[in-house]
Amino acid sequence: MKGADIVPALRGDLRVSPEDGSDGKRFEVEDPSREMVFTLRDEELSIARMLNGQRTAQQVVDAARAIGLPITLVSLGHFVERLKGYGLLASPKPAAFAEPRSTPPPDGEPTTWERRDKWVTEVRQTYRAALKAMRADQLDDAEEQAKKVLELQPDNAQAKALLEALKKRRRAAAGPVPKKFSDEWADVEASWFTAGETGYARREAELPARTFVSPTVSKRRKGLVAFALALAVASAGAIPIPRELHGPVRLEALAELQKEVRAPHAGTLSAVLVKDGQWVEPGEVLARFDVEAARRKLQQAQERARALAADLQKARQDAAAAKRASDAVERLQRELDRAIAVRDRLKAEKKRSASKLSWAEKKVAQAKAALAKAKASAPDEGSSRARVDLLGEQRKAVVDQQRALEAVIKAQAVKAPAAGVVERWSAKAGQEVDERALLARLVDIRTLEAVAELDVSDRALVTAGQPMAVRVGGIEARSQVGRVTEEKGRLRVRARVDNAGRTLAPGQSGTAVVTGARQSLFARVWASLGR
Repeated sequence: MKGADIVPALRGDLRVSPEDGSDGKRFEVEDPSREMVFTLRDEELSIARMLNGQRTAQQVVDAARAIGLPITLVSLGHFVERLKGYGLLASPKPAAFAEPRSTPPPDGEPTTWERRDKWVTEVRQTYRAALKAMRADQLDDAEEQAKKVLELQPDNAQAKALLEALKKRRRAAAGPVPKKFSDEWADVEASWFTAGETGYARREAELPARTFVSPTVSKRRKGLVAFALALAVASAGAIPIPRELHGPVRLEALAELQKEVRAPHAGTLSAVLVKDGQWVEPGEVLARFDVEAARRKLQQAQERARALAADLQKARQDAAAAKRASDAVERLQRELDRAIAVRDRLKAEKKRSASKLSWAEKKVAQAKAALAKAKASAPDEGSSRARVDLLGEQRKAVVDQQRALEAVIKAQAVKAPAAGVVERWSAKAGQEVDERALLARLVDIRTLEAVAELDVSDRALVTAGQPMAVRVGGIEARSQVGRVTEEKGRLRVRARVDNAGRTLAPGQSGTAVVTGARQSLFARVWASLGR
């Protein structure tokens, strides 16, 4: 069953009542149309109340977990299939005719559940908290929350019944072999994966009296009866039935769900905030770097950058002045060249005027004096430009250093790249690490791989997609066979296990039960003899 699938609704014409002598732990669900009675545990009944034909499978799972029932999409699918097999689910209406109901059914319309007064949000949330605490075996918290419900609504029958259940749970916990809710829930979920309806349904009407064979029956009839029984036994032995294959299993982490944690830069760790085995969420801070030295260097770099900026501005001004002086020298050189040209032209004339020639000589002398003075006072333009370039490069290097230090300070926290369990943290507080040094690994254990070992002779009975149960430390998880390989004379069967509650861990061992291909009793005996 997928999370977005709409879960069918429970029929509205059923009758629910507590089973006699069960102390409210089991309920009888009567189907009046077929005169049949089915038995549901109180946890199953709580989930059945959520099936209104409007919720998706994921919404049912979330609602169940909100009241302490750690159901999964896989187990919900089996539970719904079981209810469907009993005929307790309503036939789904086409989407065009479906009418979501936000209010209780009107009086006179059939309904499975007894009519209750509408609860305010605070009462509902407090009652759910009480249920969740009870199912987490936190009896004191559950009692406190139930009493708060009665303070808010003194006539709340459900809260009173919950207090009575808590008293019985306390008496049971004081017994010689107390049973936790997690054990009871494991029994409930395991029953959903069990084929058949034995113990779940019975006819309300009495069955007719059975007919027995009389002791005075003839020998011939006795022989026929014996032959029929032998034929039935032989037929049963020839009927192929699913074979259960048992073997040890070990849980392993999936390689694609492991992430490396590396140092973002070189430096000294000032604090390590996690330890091996701790669960972390994405973005959670795992460790911090000592950035005081980086802050001091950043301050020095900022001061140096400011000083270089001032020197660069002065150098640019000097370069501009050198450029103006160079332009002035070039202009005076042109003026001198023009004065010399005028003087030489006057000298070349046959009828030259002495006064004009004297004036031209004077202009040449003045131009030479001005040019010599400008050259003497003009700074070197090339050296000025070179100084500007040098100071610019120095300032750029300091700015780059400043940005690198700011990045170090900003990245002082080492954060988790993904959710997972911390494994093999390698550095301690006060230790220096290199850039990109491996600090730890994060292993997401919400999905694990179960590796079971079976006898290689059962290879023909195991294929991908077959049911596989994994039992580890009193916890049972259901999955399907994935990859099957032969390694070192053993059959290795791999399956992915849903571990959303993180109750299992890599490295744990247990037992696997694979529901193999169908095989008759005769074939099974023959195979065992062949071994």
